[in-house]
Amino acid sequence: MASTASEAPVPTLVPLQRWIIGFAQGSIFFAEYMMSLIAVEFFTMRLVQSSEYDYPTIMIDPTLSALVGGFKMVVLCAYFFARYRNKMEYQWLALYRLLFHPIALLLVGYHLLVFGLMIFFAEGHDVLFPPPLVTTKEGVISYYALFEYLIFSPFREEVIFRGLLYDILSRRLRSEPVLASPLTTSLIVNFLFALSHVINMAFTHFSGEYIALQIIVGFVIGVVFSELSYATRSLASSMLVHSFNNCLAIFEKTTEAVSRPMLPYVLTIVLYSVIAWYLNRVTQEEEQAFKAQSTVVASTSPPLKKEESKKTK
Repeated sequence: MASTASEAPVPTLVPLQRWIIGFAQGSIFFAEYMMSLIAVEFFTMRLVQSSEYDYPTIMIDPTLSALVGGFKMVVLCAYFFARYRNKMEYQWLALYRLLFHPIALLLVGYHLLVFGLMIFFAEGHDVLFPPPLVTTKEGVISYYALFEYLIFSPFREEVIFRGLLYDILSRRLRSEPVLASPLTTSLIVNFLFALSHVINMAFTHFSGEYIALQIIVGFVIGVVFSELSYATRSLASSMLVHSFNNCLAIFEKTTEAVSRPMLPYVLTIVLYSVIAWYLNRVTQEEEQAFKAQSTVVASTSPPLKKEESKKTK
């Protein structure tokens, strides 16, 4: 007997189409983030120009630097919270839960060790004092840049990428088998996160070599940040490691191509790749155990009687 049209199976998407859906939605979010970031930057510049202060004065004043940098961060995060408030579960944004994964503390120790080795083996041009990224041309510490790299940038990027975007994509792609894995979702999120460093070509004097390193390393460490956030249901671990990573990066010379040792970058990529694999494996085992337990509970639960089912309706 021929099957009717209503009985025809619903066509399913092939894996490539599912990836396209994920990248398409993520790219829309990414484009909106980049445009918003540029808009907030120019809006802040106009506010500063209309005030009695100028940027050179703000950069060396810790109070003004905190106010201006904090204003940019709050405006950008508030916009995305309001924009996507109906598309999130907020489980990734539990900022009040200061849950630090043991691996996060391990990575903090690793970055401190690498920093010590870089100083020990430096020849005077790879690691500089005072830190070139947070030092003005006059040799004065720029509190504006210091707060941006150590506080505002880690907070903003973790909330926007490992918080909002990860939450939105994980819900949107949850029903798609190939994108159900947290690792697969984080690959999309952190590809876009790494790509966001291209904006440094417009607002900084970073060399092309250094921006390329930012993109490559940023993608790998971003995957681990996502896994840490997923494992703890908190952004505290990723913010901590992100801040320490930036803390070490401010000591590098980035305004021109220099002969820098590549071993620390290679070690970082390898270590973070292994950790990403390990965290994803642990997550998959936990999810499989939870599904197995749920199946057992569902199979052993007695069916509801008709009267009870009516009461529950």
